[in-house]
Amino acid sequence: SIISRTRVLSEASFVSAVAIYLLLDSAAVFLAAQTLLSFGCLVALRLVLKGGAVEHGSVEEQSRWSEAGRRFVLPMLASGLFNWALNVGDRYVLAHFCSEAEVGRYAAVYGLIAMPIGAAGGILSRFLFPLVFGAAARNDQAAQGYMLRGMLLLSAVIGASATVAAVVFGPWILQLALAADYREGSAPLLVWLAAGQACLIVSFSFDMKAYVKKLTIAFSVAAGVAAAINIGLNIAGVGGISLNL
Repeated sequence: SIISRTRVLSEASFVSAVAIYLLLDSAAVFLAAQTLLSFGCLVALRLVLKGGAVEHGSVEEQSRWSEAGRRFVLPMLASGLFNWALNVGDRYVLAHFCSEAEVGRYAAVYGLIAMPIGAAGGILSRFLFPLVFGAAARNDQAAQGYMLRGMLLLSAVIGASATVAAVVFGPWILQLALAADYREGSAPLLVWLAAGQACLIVSFSFDMKAYVKKLTIAFSVAAGVAAAINIGLNIAGVGGISLNL
């Protein structure tokens, strides 16, 4: 079933984490485990789909579907690499230019403020995903526009509220949640990370629109530009405040 296939994919990260714990705490092991598990999931899904009743179209239809599928999927491969640079790769940039203490401070503050904001935006996106695509399947442009505008507005409210909370309550949050070694110089970083994550969750509505319109090339280009800006700002912020946009 679709649920069981999704469950297999969602468990991949957990199994990778277990492999890291049992074998070696290494980025190389993590990447290798993720690659092997992703490949295993792909093989399993192909076997499941092959064993099911699949309705094949004509040769002409299959060719048209394959071409449309390639145009949709191939740009997403590049966007996956860019998103890695956005979400993980900047840590390696900081680790090259900064001390372990600075990278640890950045990671701690990021987890403290950015992850909750991202989770809120992600929940909203996952809730609306089937509804927006259902409207797209019905060719209901009005419903699509209504839901995407609502998602944009609500994401902006969430992001703005979180950023204001970081400004007003930032010192108290840091005092409560972080040890003394992590609090030094973290207050401005907390605000910048909140603002950057707010921009990110606002962009989810545009991402979804690109998927609905089958304009994944635009999504890939946007992710590439964002990754370049993110890495550039991190390098520029060495010795001061590292910005994660």
